[in-house]
Amino acid sequence: MPKHDHYAIAIGLKTYPGLTNPPADLQGPENDVESICNWLLASTGGDLPPDNVKRIVSSDFPAPPSDEPWAEHLNRHAFMWIEGLAEKNVAAGMGRTVGERLYIYMSGHGFSTVQRMGCLLTADVAPNKVNANISASAWLNWWQDAGYFQEFVLLLDACMNRMSIAVPNPPPLAAVSNPVPPGAAFAAFAAKRPLKAVEAPVAEDGGKFHGVFTWAFLDGVKGAAVNGAGSVTGQSMANWLRNALPHRLGEADRKNLEISLEPEIVAEHPQIVLAKGIAPMTFDIELQFEPDAVGKSARLWSGAPPQASAFETLAAMTAKLPAGLHVIEVPDSDYRQGFEVTRAGTVKVTEKGPRVSLTPNTFNLSLDEGDSANQISIETAEFETADNGKGRLDARLRCGIYRARIRVARDLVDQVFLLDRDLILGPGALPRIASAVPFRDAPLSHENQSALVDHLAERLAPGPGRAQIAVVARSWTSDTVAAIANPWEGVRIVDSHGREIADLSKTSTKDEASKDGSAHHTVDIEPTIAFLRFHNPSAGTTEMTLPAVAGWRLEAYLLRFQTGEQEGPPRISFIMRNGKDEPPDRKVLWSVAENDRFEKASIALAEERPILNDRLEELLLQKYKNPLEGIVGAHLLLVQDEADHSVDLNDLNIVVANLRGLVGSEHPDVEALSLRCPDVSLRRTQPFTAPPLFERSWRLMVEASQQNRALVPLALWNRVAALSTMPPYLAWSANREVRKTYRSTLLENLVAAAPLASPVPQEMIGFDPVASKKLAAPASKSMKAAKPKTGKSAAKFSPSGSKRAASGRTSVPSAAKSLACAEPKPTGFDAADGKLGVASTEAQARRFALTYQLPASALKALQKKRGT
Repeated sequence: MPKHDHYAIAIGLKTYPGLTNPPADLQGPENDVESICNWLLASTGGDLPPDNVKRIVSSDFPAPPSDEPWAEHLNRHAFMWIEGLAEKNVAAGMGRTVGERLYIYMSGHGFSTVQRMGCLLTADVAPNKVNANISASAWLNWWQDAGYFQEFVLLLDACMNRMSIAVPNPPPLAAVSNPVPPGAAFAAFAAKRPLKAVEAPVAEDGGKFHGVFTWAFLDGVKGAAVNGAGSVTGQSMANWLRNALPHRLGEADRKNLEISLEPEIVAEHPQIVLAKGIAPMTFDIELQFEPDAVGKSARLWSGAPPQASAFETLAAMTAKLPAGLHVIEVPDSDYRQGFEVTRAGTVKVTEKGPRVSLTPNTFNLSLDEGDSANQISIETAEFETADNGKGRLDARLRCGIYRARIRVARDLVDQVFLLDRDLILGPGALPRIASAVPFRDAPLSHENQSALVDHLAERLAPGPGRAQIAVVARSWTSDTVAAIANPWEGVRIVDSHGREIADLSKTSTKDEASKDGSAHHTVDIEPTIAFLRFHNPSAGTTEMTLPAVAGWRLEAYLLRFQTGEQEGPPRISFIMRNGKDEPPDRKVLWSVAENDRFEKASIALAEERPILNDRLEELLLQKYKNPLEGIVGAHLLLVQDEADHSVDLNDLNIVVANLRGLVGSEHPDVEALSLRCPDVSLRRTQPFTAPPLFERSWRLMVEASQQNRALVPLALWNRVAALSTMPPYLAWSANREVRKTYRSTLLENLVAAAPLASPVPQEMIGFDPVASKKLAAPASKSMKAAKPKTGKSAAKFSPSGSKRAASGRTSVPSAAKSLACAEPKPTGFDAADGKLGVASTEAQARRFALTYQLPASALKALQKKRGT
């Protein structure tokens, strides 16, 4: 029976004539839309009537090559189609509710300005065109606010890094107020910010290209993600996608530092049922046995509790197995090996182990991989989380098949086992951290480049009252990335007025003979805030802060490379060192171990992933001698508090006081952190004079400025207005025309958003769905005005109730309006009768400011220019 109250919008854009030269066109999006629509229309799938599916692809527009559809086209022909249905209902006296469920599917190039918020680039995008996009997250939030549907499914198969500088386009509609809690949602993106998604040929579809994420989703709804009840729910689909994607990427993609190994699961409400009454999907798995195991009796263990199927082995044989975890044993030859099934493939049985002894008992499991910054999760045979830990895990679990996953920064290391006795797991060989700092024997380094690190370590410390800045620019070549011929070109250090302090193309020491060139230069200056500028043809000139602190040398390492048709954003790492002659209790030489810990912490901060445990908290917040570690540790403390309120924020008082003792009272990142100190006397009240190094520090400044406008002067915002995407660091365009275009686009959006349709992304202000009704730190009255109405831009969905795993998975807690706060809704239409309501324009303005990271001074200037 067709579901007449279900609707769908499916958009696939493959043609982007102005994005790069040659054009960065795609092969998969139209195939993806065709396959998604086939499932939506199938009686065994979504079972939607054809008239309830709106399909838009690049081929609908004239060639050669067209720069359509634009955002206006997609809004008019797809999203406003839903608005038209709501208006018809209002005219018929039935209110604005359109139906029970809305599917939104988008495939193409994309970007993300904040965590868990995704946008699709439209075909007319160009390097300096900052508003050619559709914000999938903003539209979903708008519909949830309006109450047009009870359930939502959002899938965005796109990279999250294609545009480094862009302004998300809000829905061109006035907000609609609705007293009903936001509808439940399943929402997932193919890649985490700021990484890429992958498309590849799919043998099951005749070699056509598809997004790896999309094809995994389609396998999921066809039975790969089915749970024990025979249903595919939001939670079972989320578990399936997290586990399927890493194993469906090719070897080269898994090694590519720009590729996301996991999807971004934004919402996974268990109320969402995508399919029911279906059998588990099976995959052809070829089992290959060693000669001494051939012709022997074997047992294949699967399920929970494990069940065995017996057979006699051949040298190679094929079995049809469901998705999940399995263990095979050949008892007479002492073979026992666990493996994971997420696609068709081959398993070579080579591992030895004792005979399986199945009992109904529980057993002890221990795993200590030795690094407190690594995260461990244990999953069941059905990919559900059984336990998690950080650095070490001790658990007592029922007899069964499990998988241990160790997250090392962005790398994943998996081990499948059957727990039938007390077990101590070894971590195995863990990957080294790929840093822009070329330490010896580290990934992404050559011996000649490693000598640069040794050279800088041997340099004398700055003299009394002096500071040093060192910049290293280098290239790297591999099977997947090409070298940049002269990585020092366009790399400069400038002062606050843009005056040149150093130009690496002119003054640096260069290695021009090596295949992967490098250059370095150190300047000795008075303590100040300097700026790093680097240029590439696709992104223009990008700028970042370089705080030069008395007695310290700040080292910036830029690793530049080219993938595909253009140079990508560089990998950037920072080191802070003082002199070799410092007392032992103060000396910072920055070892490989320190660098690995700092890189892991920085990646966790970029992903806003809570990783603090007692050991890491001790290293980053109590025993640190290096200001950078203290700053990142303090931000992770806030991230942890936003996640589960398990930390004592009074520690932030101590950290800020200690950091001021190391770097003084004008370091912008330390002063930004002070704004969240529970001790109000520690909070900065004087205007900031420079932007911070870290992205989250800027958000803290923007949030606090909503109450104290003088805190972030307009001149400071004018410098950083065109924000770029380089988490965890703050970066922005130094191109005057780009900044002008960026400000013009913000002004247009401010005019269009009167009243506003966009909610406040929680990331802008340091909130998480589990904490949407309280500030992370005990707040004074001056801080309370910064409280938002709604939460994360793509996380305002009705929550799932499952706990946050150590792997960084985000499951929003179950409260009907968990992201609603006490502020009134903006002026808009009432969903019940379609009539205009009244609300606070001040709240609208604050929401707009936090959405676009505008300090109050900038918002006031835009309002004045708009004439309000």
